[in-house]
Amino acid sequence: MKYVSLKNDVTKTVSLDAISPDFIYEQKESSAGWKYDVKEEIGRGGIGKVMVAFDHTIGREIALKELISSGEDGRILSLDKMRSDEARFLREACVTGQLEHPGIVPVYEIGRKPDENRYYTMRLVRGVTLAKAIKDAGSLEKRLRLLPHFRDICNAIAYSHSRGVIHRDIKPENIMIGEFGETVVLDWGLAKVRGEDDTAAGELREELNLLNVKNIGMTVRGKAIGTPAYMSPEQARGDIAAIDERSDIYSLGAVLYEILTGHPPFKGKDVQETLENVKSGLPVEITVYEPASPPDLCAVVEKTLTKDPASRYQSALEVAKEIENFMSGGKIAAYEYSSWEMFKRFVSKNKSL
Repeated sequence: MKYVSLKNDVTKTVSLDAISPDFIYEQKESSAGWKYDVKEEIGRGGIGKVMVAFDHTIGREIALKELISSGEDGRILSLDKMRSDEARFLREACVTGQLEHPGIVPVYEIGRKPDENRYYTMRLVRGVTLAKAIKDAGSLEKRLRLLPHFRDICNAIAYSHSRGVIHRDIKPENIMIGEFGETVVLDWGLAKVRGEDDTAAGELREELNLLNVKNIGMTVRGKAIGTPAYMSPEQARGDIAAIDERSDIYSLGAVLYEILTGHPPFKGKDVQETLENVKSGLPVEITVYEPASPPDLCAVVEKTLTKDPASRYQSALEVAKEIENFMSGGKIAAYEYSSWEMFKRFVSKNKSL
């Protein structure tokens, strides 16, 4: 390939022969002494915010995430808190950067801004969150069209598990559906790495007591607790040692429940009630919201949302396989088909006969 396109305010086409060290240096210095032009903010979490930025070195838009500094949002942070946030921020960047999968956003660079604040850059994925896609769908038929994206999520999580990384904050808001059909799992800030010290363990236990009504369905700002409406019973109980890959599988089931019903599986009048429901309650039957929901998919949800981790699917790949079988007309292992259902399936597959 002879040419590379560089896009900023105008589109430039530069011969690859011109890509020399001097050219790269000029590109780096073309943005007020820094190689990134930061544009609008597109997201904000507990300790970081994400902006669209233009990389003058390569000539592309990227996502730039930087640490929220003391004083921003009216928060005054102690020196210990600042150091803790910085360590967690860098750990998130490193964990994400080590997960090379099409369903996980790649990290390009970790560094310091000219003002010395920490940042890292990632591929910019333009699209909508799964949460918005579910809300906009408006009907079961349209929500079922999101199943290929859910299967892709399961495959991405299965890959992360194979690398020893547990996400711990899977929810529709942390899943992006790109403009061209890609599905990407975001925000690995609460991830646990197998074999490493869980630096957030003490914080997780302490902050279970700090949840309040305004935080329902959201990760607590600046905290490491996760999202009450989608967390597993063991996480809701604060049993940190019991959180493993099957806890992510529970959260995947909560996402699938919302795809089928349009609602999260648990939503109390406040966060405390939601937590109690997660720990000991049962979700509303899917057919109460959507009587036409496929019973075999309902069985998949039931198996993922069981309180006992040993009774859940033991691998995210198993969940992905069940969804793939459903989409292709195959049988789902978690569901016991009646003779009439088997006959109908036979007829649908053998119409000419």
